[in-house]
Amino acid sequence: MSTDLAEQPFKFDDVFMQYYPCIYNFIRWLIQDEDCAQDLAQETFLRAFVNLGTRSEHNLSPWLHTIARNLCHDYWRKNKRRGGRELLLQDAFECEDESSKPLAAIENKETAKQIYKILNLLKSEQRTALLLREIEGLSYDDAARVMGISVSAYTSLLNRARNKFIKLIMTPYTKINKGLFTPKEYTVLYRWFGIDAWPEDPEQEIVHKAKHYFDNSALSFDEFRNSLYPFHLDQAILNRVLNKDPQIIGDFGSGTGQFTLKAASSVNLEKTYAFDISPKMVDFSQQRFKREGLRHIQCLPADLNSIPLESETLDIGYCLVVLHHLYDPGKAIKEMTRTLKPGGQLIIGDFGSHNYNLFTKNNKDLWSGFSPDQMTKWFNEAGLENIDIREEKDCIFKSTTQAGELVKIPLLMSSGIKRA
Repeated sequence: MSTDLAEQPFKFDDVFMQYYPCIYNFIRWLIQDEDCAQDLAQETFLRAFVNLGTRSEHNLSPWLHTIARNLCHDYWRKNKRRGGRELLLQDAFECEDESSKPLAAIENKETAKQIYKILNLLKSEQRTALLLREIEGLSYDDAARVMGISVSAYTSLLNRARNKFIKLIMTPYTKINKGLFTPKEYTVLYRWFGIDAWPEDPEQEIVHKAKHYFDNSALSFDEFRNSLYPFHLDQAILNRVLNKDPQIIGDFGSGTGQFTLKAASSVNLEKTYAFDISPKMVDFSQQRFKREGLRHIQCLPADLNSIPLESETLDIGYCLVVLHHLYDPGKAIKEMTRTLKPGGQLIIGDFGSHNYNLFTKNNKDLWSGFSPDQMTKWFNEAGLENIDIREEKDCIFKSTTQAGELVKIPLLMSSGIKRA
C-alpha cells in the first residue's frame, strides 16, 4: 500500500473531518459509553486509513459504518454486555447531510431528548436499524450491508423497530384523556415528564407542580402580575357582572388577593370566599385583607377540582387567569358551577389561544390559552346558559421573551349563568 496520501483518491483528513462526527455518535449510541466510543471511532478510521485507496467516494459512509459496527460487536463480546448509562444529547447530529435524516432534523431539543430516551429502550439491533435509517440516512441496501443481513431481513427488522418505537412513545398517551388536549398541551406534558418518568396520575402531579410554583412565587407574585396583566383587567371583569346586588361571591384561584380585594369592595357583600391551591398565597392574602379591615373574606386552600364549599352557595364566581394551569379546565368549570346558586353567574378571564412557549417552559402553564370554541364547549357541559365568550382586543397581556421579542396575548372573557 502506498503511504503517499497525495496518491489516494481523496485525502484522509478530509474523510476524517467529514465522517468522524457521524461515526463517533453512531458508536456512542450503540455502546452507551462516551470514552470507549472515542477509542472505537479512532480505531474505525485507523482501519479505514489502511484501505482507503480501494474505496470510491459514493460508498464511504456504509463502509465506515460497517467497520464501526463490527468493532462494536467485538467490544460487546469482550465485555459481555450491551447496556450502559444514558448519554447526553449535545452534538448528536453533526453529520454532513441533515436534510436526509428525519430524526436528526428535529429542531426542538426537548423533543429530540425524549426521542433518544425511547431509542435507548429498544433492543440493540432495533436501535441500530433505526439509527442507520432515520438518523444516519443510509439507504436500505447500505444499512443492510452495515448490519450484515439481507435487505429483506433489514426491512423486517426496521419495521419491527418502528412499531416498537411508536408503541413506546405512545405509552404515556394511554394515561391521559385522549380527547382533552391539543398537540400543544401534549408536547408540554412530554417536556415536563419525559418518556421514562411519566407519572401514573398526571393530574395530581400537575396540581403538585402548581402548588410548588405558587408557594415559591407568593412574595413576588404581585410584581409579576402588575408587569404582565393589563392595568384595566380587574375592572373589565367586574364590568361583566349582571347581578348588581350579590350577597355571596367566590374568587377561584385568588392568588395574593388583588382582584378579590376589588371584587369584595365593589358592593355591600355578606360573604366573600377566596380559594387558592397555594397555602402561602392564602396566608399572604389573609394578611392583605386583614390590613384592609375586610373581615367578611374567608381564605381557603383549595384544589379547584374539589372546592370546599356547599353546592348552590354563590351568587357570582370569578376565575381570573387560572385555568391554563389546570390539567382539566372543563372539570374545574363544572366544579365551580356546582357552587353557584341557580341563576348565579360564572365569569372567567384567561389567555386567548397563542403559540408562545414562554410560560410553559417554566413548568407553570400547561395550556397555551384557550379558544372561544373550547370555552363554549366547557360552559355548555357545565350546565351554563346565556353564554357570552369573546376576546377583548383592548385588554392585552404583555411580556418579553429572552430574545427580546414582545409577547402580546389577548384576554378571553367568558361568562355564563347557571340554569335554574
